[in-house]
Amino acid sequence: MWKDSETKTDFLDFDYLTKTVVDIIKDDNLTPSSIGIFGDWGSGKSSLIEMCIEEFTDQKDTLPLRFN
Repeated sequence: MWKDSETKTDFLDFDYLTKTVVDIIKDDNLTPSSIGIFGDWGSGKSSLIEMCIEEFTDQKDTLPLRFN
């Protein structure tokens, strides 16, 4: 059984999803936007969010916020 914790490493081949979410966030023509990430338990929702947040860590003009 695998440990149930999110990761910033893409073990699930979510790079295409990460790119899509990041592109939506960066597109000024789509603001304001709400992005929903849905899936069954253990499908990688939290990991996808962590990977998206990781894309913004070096950008000074974007502040990712986590809330539950």
